[in-house]
Amino acid sequence: MRAQAELNEFVKVAVLAQGESGNRLQDITGSGCSECICRGWDIRNVSASSACYTQLITDLSLLTIPC
Repeated sequence: MRAQAELNEFVKVAVLAQGESGNRLQDITGSGCSECICRGWDIRNVSASSACYTQLITDLSLLTIPC
């Protein structure tokens, strides 16, 4: 499922961005709980139009890793 793959990508990129920038995820995304909106969801079946998915994709777009 595409949504699951992108959620997995978010986790990987978030960890890398935090390490590279030295900033907390909250400082990068402006949210103290990027995953809170997804609590209680079965992530294996989240749709690409769900609030959970769209919020994480928005946060993912804020993460950059210097090359």
